[in-house]
Amino acid sequence: RERTRESRVVMTLIQQHGVQIPEMIATSLPSPSSAKEEEKTIPFLRRLTDMLQDNEETISFFPGGTNQGQDTLGRIVVHDRARVESEVLPRYFNHSSFASLRRQLNYFSFTRVGKGRQRGAVYVNERVVVLSDILRLKRRIVGTTANATNATNTTNGTNTANATNTTNTT
Repeated sequence: RERTRESRVVMTLIQQHGVQIPEMIATSLPSPSSAKEEEKTIPFLRRLTDMLQDNEETISFFPGGTNQGQDTLGRIVVHDRARVESEVLPRYFNHSSFASLRRQLNYFSFTRVGKGRQRGAVYVNERVVVLSDILRLKRRIVGTTANATNATNTTNGTNTANATNTTNTT
């Protein structure tokens, strides 16, 4: 955190005084806008992305995209729940509870795809296609379902939610 603050001060001085710096140094310093975005990122989401990048054999992220005209969402896949609990979670969070991780994912509107035991469990979020999208997520408002969107259609005075069936089996 201190280094980020120092980098911002250096960047501000450089911008104010028009100092030219070598490209190699300039690219290693964060831009003022990226430093502000980093400060706004929710710590859980930052740790989650780090965890997904560093532990691909136990829990990983598969980016979505467009394949043959079909949009697919990015997904988090749990390959080995026991190892995630015993080895991975304690390194990134202050617990080793998979239920706690699942609860946090639910708070950020991730939903479980499919049923069965945790081996091969898949979680998706409609706003996540690539890993960096996770850092821009906001906590869902308490009392709303994970799949529900904020849009509501009003037809002849009748409100119908614009969402899919939201039975959440996590």
